[in-house]
Amino acid sequence: MCWFSACRVQLNESLHVNIIYWAMVCIFIGETLLFLNWAITADILMFVVIPTRRATAVAFQSFTSHLLGDAGSPYLIGRISDELQKSYASSELWKFLSLGYALMLCPFIIVLGGMFFLATALFFLDDREKAEQLKKLMQPPPPSSVKVISKRGPICTDV
Repeated sequence: MCWFSACRVQLNESLHVNIIYWAMVCIFIGETLLFLNWAITADILMFVVIPTRRATAVAFQSFTSHLLGDAGSPYLIGRISDELQKSYASSELWKFLSLGYALMLCPFIIVLGGMFFLATALFFLDDREKAEQLKKLMQPPPPSSVKVISKRGPICTDV
């Protein structure tokens, strides 16, 4: 019997290490995919915004994404969890589960955001064309190739 329990402890320890390894792999993949859209968003901003307004556009995009993402979402999740706890305040289990249920909102918001992100692809080419046209209109005309000759003769600019 002692041999069996020793094997079981050995198995549990190796299983525990294996689970931690796979958790780290999943966290790495998740974080990589999570931040993959930032490069695409910056690229879209550079293509569809005229050069004189790019800094403002990047600042506004960053402010909005932080406001709706990492700044506002903990408050929203907490409020939903608190409201769920109020409805079933008598149960200790429900107090624990309410946060989990509030966190279930996150995948739906992610899918909704992904749909909006893909919907912008419908307008990208037209917006890029409009930005290119505005950029051409804003460029100063090329310098004139007319030579000015004074009455005293050509002006020497060499020092």
